Amino acid sequence: MKAQRRDRKHFEVQTPYLAAVVKGTEFIVTVERHAAEVQVMSGEVEVAGFKSGQIALLLPGQAARASSQGGRGLMLRGSGVLGPVRQGVPGKAI
Repeated sequence: MKAQRRDRKHFEVQTPYLAAVVKGTEFIVTVERHAAEVQVMSGEVEVAGFKSGQIALLLPGQAARASSQGGRGLMLRGSGVLGPVRQGVPGKAI
């Protein structure tokens, strides 16, 4: 998926397990039966795990995964230094 900057404040992709807020980037969202993952190719994506309430900023070469159980929170992986995982408010998909 490619997203270009528009007049809107942001572009957001929601799955049953996490949300990805696009900040001018190219990324892949994969949704499985019990989990969802976001992989960033270019730009930045902020992800939020619904069950855990955790939030993280992903850079190129990085990914985040959230499961339906949410017990482990956001699972980050990838190249470079992974950013901090901040605690937000748990929620649910809209």
